[in-house]
Amino acid sequence: MKINFYISIIFLMSWSFCYGQYKYLLEYKASFTTSSVQPTWGNSILYIENGVEKVIYNVNSITNGVGVDIYYQFTTTNPISKIRAKTVSVSGTLTSCTSAASYSSEISFNGCYDNSSFIMDAVNANRCVRGGVEKFNLLKIENFKEINNFSFVNNELKQCEPRELNISTRCKYALEYKIPSNMEWEELIPYGSNPAKVTVSMNSFIGLSLGENVKIRLRYVPSKNANDSNAFSEILTYFTIGCSPILQEPVVTRKTTCSYTDDGSFTLNFDRELNSGELLAITLYQRNSISGLYDIIPSGGQILNISSLSNKSYTWPYPLTADSYKVKFQSHSGGLSGSDGSWSSLEFSNPFTIGESAPVDFSVIDSADESCFNVNDGYIEIQGSRESGRSLLYQYSTNGGANFTSWRTFLSGDKTKINSLGKGNYRIKVRDNKGCLAK
Repeated sequence: MKINFYISIIFLMSWSFCYGQYKYLLEYKASFTTSSVQPTWGNSILYIENGVEKVIYNVNSITNGVGVDIYYQFTTTNPISKIRAKTVSVSGTLTSCTSAASYSSEISFNGCYDNSSFIMDAVNANRCVRGGVEKFNLLKIENFKEINNFSFVNNELKQCEPRELNISTRCKYALEYKIPSNMEWEELIPYGSNPAKVTVSMNSFIGLSLGENVKIRLRYVPSKNANDSNAFSEILTYFTIGCSPILQEPVVTRKTTCSYTDDGSFTLNFDRELNSGELLAITLYQRNSISGLYDIIPSGGQILNISSLSNKSYTWPYPLTADSYKVKFQSHSGGLSGSDGSWSSLEFSNPFTIGESAPVDFSVIDSADESCFNVNDGYIEIQGSRESGRSLLYQYSTNGGANFTSWRTFLSGDKTKINSLGKGNYRIKVRDNKGCLAK
């Protein structure tokens, strides 16, 4: 008589109102035999979801033995809360069997379990099956990339900034890495009960050079020789870049050209040039006159891909009003967005003020009519004010005419006398040598 036996591990699901997926890894190595003459054996790993048994893994044999050696990742809709084992004969019976089906007791599962004794409890209770379990390890895992917000814009390891990694399991693990100069995976942290967060830096990886990639993964199983991808997490590949340049404060500002123009600017000076492939991103913040806080300028307030500096300096390219400002900046290797979470962790520069140039103004301080008819010896003397370091110029027209004289320079700094004037009404304009008019 041929008897088919199934050794089943049943995973009982707890109810949850979360409709996401839960991810698990099963490490399982076992072998079983029967005294029957060449029976067909099957080994099934099952879990129960919503009252229905579902197969995780099957293995079959046409000999009098069955074996399994797997690393297997699977997902469930609801989290696993209890596990138990089941050994069952699916066709026929043997008189020596206590029962066609036997069960272990239920075992509470909190995300990690590596004790196989409950499986043997079910096997031994059946009495038709002999054998043993060499490895059993069930652990809850998460997506290593997702929990670290890894993406093509969040893939940098800066030389001077450590990076905190969230670990995708609360069970035992090893942290491994690989660098271009060594194609073998090396252990950064040996397998064991390790922290749920690990901080790494460029110096953590021996032999890693600036500009190279480092690959990082978790090994969920004890064996360093595991070669099944299911025994490992997803791989994080980080591109190493240098520290962001250091800002040399104070920020150099340039006043608005005129008191009525919005064309101020500023220059940031850094301690070095940008490296090859390194980009600089700058965000500009302006003081809010109501709240006193600094807000991002809504239009033109971010420049994300500056590829070069000029003698270690960068001048803001857009005109600015006279006000108080701050900046944040960071270097990157490409793909950084203005809404990237890294901005919130950066410190502001010290505030700096773009000033307003002094207004051009003037007044008549003296005048005289002609001494005789048509001798044209009248004059008007004017005194002006302007931004320091600038010169003043004037022009005039007669009797409301539209034709003005050419611009003439003040004769003595802030004063000048307009001579050789005849009888009439005069209109005078004054500006400085930057083109700012008295208004």
